[in-house]
Order: sequence, then C-alpha cells, then structure tokens
Amino acid sequence: MAIEIKDYFASDIDDFWSWKPSDPQDVYFALSLNIGPEDEDGADIFEVVIATPLGLVGKARTGSNIIADRAILIVASYDRKEVLEHLGSILSKCASESWVESSQKLQRYFHWEYEDYVLA
Repeated sequence: MAIEIKDYFASDIDDFWSWKPSDPQDVYFALSLNIGPEDEDGADIFEVVIATPLGLVGKARTGSNIIADRAILIVASYDRKEVLEHLGSILSKCASESWVESSQKLQRYFHWEYEDYVLA
C-alpha cells in the first residue's frame, strides 16, 4: 500500500510553504503531517520536530533540560526541499501491506495522534 503526506502544518509558522528562516542554521519547530493511503481521502496526524544543532541549543536555553526524547529530525541547515525529500523517503520505507502496518512503522520516526490508543 502506497502512503503519502497529504498536508503539512507548522503551528509556529504562518505559511510553511513560503517561510524562510532568518538563519537556516538556527531552526526548531514542530511539523504536523497528515499521512494516509495514497488513493484514499483519510489521513492521520503525525508530528516531528525539525531542528538544527543551533536550534537545539536555543531550545535548551528556554526551559527544560530535556530537549526531545523522540520524533526529531536534525539537519545541519534548514532546506525545505531537502527536508520534504527526506520525509518522502521515510514514507517509502514505511509503506506496508496495510495501513495498520504502515502506521506502526511510521511511529519509529513520528509521534502519531493515535499512539497507545486501545480499542474498547
């Protein structure tokens, strides 16, 4: 089953598609991804933090000693095209026979909105 990113959303950025950081080497933001089967309308929300080493240092200065414990993509310098290509390669690795299998693999890289969800 082929899977795809249907939409992107970054709550800290007004327009993800036109945004360019003032310093591409100082970036830290959460990116939400709507991911689902390629030929279906539905999608689930997955989240990953995109950060540079300098962005991590800045984040460390603003609060908790723990910066991240999972679901982070660290880049030397922010380049939207390169990040999106890498996210696409992750999806290619995670595509499986079913959506359930694909979503389980996606959780290796991203936080999933239904993580630890138990059916009643």
